[in-house]
Amino acid sequence: MGMSGDPEMPSGEMSDGRMTLGVDLPRRVRGYDVEATDALVAELVTRTTELEHECAALHDRTARLEADIRRYREREASVSEALVAAKAHAEAIVADAERNAVAIVDGARAETEQLLEERERSERERDEVGREIRRLRQIQHEVKSGLSAFLSQAVEQLQAGEPLEGLSLDFPGEAVFERDGDLLEGLEPGPVH
Repeated sequence: MGMSGDPEMPSGEMSDGRMTLGVDLPRRVRGYDVEATDALVAELVTRTTELEHECAALHDRTARLEADIRRYREREASVSEALVAAKAHAEAIVADAERNAVAIVDGARAETEQLLEERERSERERDEVGREIRRLRQIQHEVKSGLSAFLSQAVEQLQAGEPLEGLSLDFPGEAVFERDGDLLEGLEPGPVH
């Protein structure tokens, strides 16, 4: 209401060019200092406009930051998925490497056992061959000794003019001849005719 008591319409500017908040306050004789009040109102309008701009700027900045947060969360999700996939892949590689290592160790063990068995078999065969060589050398020695004795008797009898009848070819290793008859086939101990 104005001084006359009639309400006045809100306006953005007073007749003398001053800004208001869009509301005319009623005036009274003992009312307010018009210039001081108008200055305060103008300052409040300016500050309100500044705050509205700041608010809009903050709103824009908030929207940008929220968009950034969404992007970061999407990246984080992608990185997290990549890390999970990498971890799973690494675990698969480790498991595969462990299986391969076990297979290699098992193969090496089996090969070592096979080589040890072959070595033991070779050593047994070598020992058997060594025993057989010693046995055959003994036979050879006995045969040589027996033949040498036989030939010496035969030579003595021939030199003495005696007939060769009654000479016997006795070998000390008769059991050897029985065991290895195929080696000395046709050589049987007994008298010479």
